[in-house]
Amino acid sequence: MSLTLGGTSLRVHPLFLALLAVYFAAGMLDRAVIAFSAVAAHEAAHVFAARYLGIKAAAVELFPFGGVARFEETGVFSTVKEIKIALAGPIVSAALFCFGWMMFHSGCLSGPGGRFFLTVNLALTAFNLLPGLPLDGGRILRACLYGRKGLVGATFYAAGLGQMFGLLIVVLGAVGFLYRQAGLDISVLGLFIFCAATREKLKAPYLLARQLAGRKRSLPEHRILNGALLAVLDNVPLIEVARRFVPGNFYLVVVIDGKGDRKGIFTEIEVTEALTKRGSGLTAGMLSREGQDCY
Repeated sequence: MSLTLGGTSLRVHPLFLALLAVYFAAGMLDRAVIAFSAVAAHEAAHVFAARYLGIKAAAVELFPFGGVARFEETGVFSTVKEIKIALAGPIVSAALFCFGWMMFHSGCLSGPGGRFFLTVNLALTAFNLLPGLPLDGGRILRACLYGRKGLVGATFYAAGLGQMFGLLIVVLGAVGFLYRQAGLDISVLGLFIFCAATREKLKAPYLLARQLAGRKRSLPEHRILNGALLAVLDNVPLIEVARRFVPGNFYLVVVIDGKGDRKGIFTEIEVTEALTKRGSGLTAGMLSREGQDCY
């Protein structure tokens, strides 16, 4: 199921539709409406936060645990912006829980529907703060690791934690089912988290390509950027150098040989263009020998 709102493609995953269908078949239409509304509000918070920060959401897919928003500038915008966008969903879910709690205790919200409203929003808040991709906590963790691990390394680490959490949920759900404390839906949800985290890990190398292309496009908009210097041995693959580029800095790369003699100085734009034209097999020394040194 897919539709477009304000230039953003909204998709509902079949697993979420199946969950809503189960509620409907069981005569719990109110729960279906509450679950859909809570998840939609959670993801809408991400979209509005991104637009406020000048970033457009290309697509949003709704899942039982929340959703995944795909932004046009993934991996390009600053880590601070990514953290703010990731936090927007849990903040709205927490605000809805607090509002519902006040309404529940004032008598304006009652019965099973009211308790379900509180449960759904509390679960969305807590569950999405787990530090593993594709959850919001995983995106926050990845943003925090940009500087030390680079985009690809940070994505691999956060996605690995997402896989671990997914498997843990599968096991806990299975144990709960055996002891008749939970349904199989918990294990199914954990399996889905594991698969989604695996997909994030497989897409990591492509994020680097998007990051490099996006940095060149966005450079004229910033006009002034903080500078950073990288000293690189001439036998280092250029792709490894590019992985050290993080948002917020403009890099100069100094290529040296084993004796410490300078072989060339390049801008990150020259590094990006060389990778685009020649591929990931290019080394820093090969770039120097081609006479691209601007000094």
